[in-house]
Amino acid sequence: MERKFFLIKPEVAGNIADSDFIERSARPPVIKKLRYQFDGWSGDDLITSIATFIVTKRLREAIEGEGMTGVSFADVETFTSDQFKELYGEKQLPKFYWMQITGELGKDDFSMSPKHRLVVSSTALDLLKHFHVSNADIEPYEN
Repeated sequence: MERKFFLIKPEVAGNIADSDFIERSARPPVIKKLRYQFDGWSGDDLITSIATFIVTKRLREAIEGEGMTGVSFADVETFTSDQFKELYGEKQLPKFYWMQITGELGKDDFSMSPKHRLVVSSTALDLLKHFHVSNADIEPYEN
């Protein structure tokens, strides 16, 4: 049976901060240390900015618990902008982790398309649907 894959465009809740840690000459840019600034947040467990993805602690634990392939995790420093504080006051963010995509397209549960978009297997998508990803655009991925 052929595995099915899906393209996911997660919510953009802010942006990568501190360009001192980004090698912009590479495509996609190589990030040595991730700092993510939240300008807003609707509560999704998976968010993005420029071919970079972060996930809540609970989603990370589920991905690892299910033994999903093509992904590893690292620390991310998160903070909120003045805009976030104006919109949400002192709303506290959960713990997030940098989801680093290492998978091979068409083989692993998590991979990147040639255009640096997140691609997930149907197994990974089934898991993601148990979490808050309502602001993500999801469509079938065709090579």
